[in-house]
Amino acid sequence: PVSQKYYILGEVKAVGEYPLMKKLTVVQAFALAKGFTEWASKDEIILFRKQGNTQKVIKIDYSDIVKGKLGKDIDLKADDIIIVP
Repeated sequence: PVSQKYYILGEVKAVGEYPLMKKLTVVQAFALAKGFTEWASKDEIILFRKQGNTQKVIKIDYSDIVKGKLGKDIDLKADDIIIVP
C-alpha cells in the first residue's frame, strides 16, 4: 500500500486523495485530477505544506507555469494539499 498521499480540492474535475508514488509536480497533479472546472481561478491556487509544526502556504499561478516558467512548477511532497478556488 502507498502511504504517502497528497490532496487536491476545489475547482478540479476529480477532487480527492491521490497516492504520491513518484516524483510528481503540481501540473501533473492537475492532469491526474482531470483538469480544471470552468470556474477555476487558476491564478489563485494555494498549496498547503506541513513543515514541522508549521503550515507553509505557497501561491501557485498556473498561467506562469503555462508560459514556460517551469521553475514555478513545484514538486509535491507527502500530505500536500492543493486548493483550486
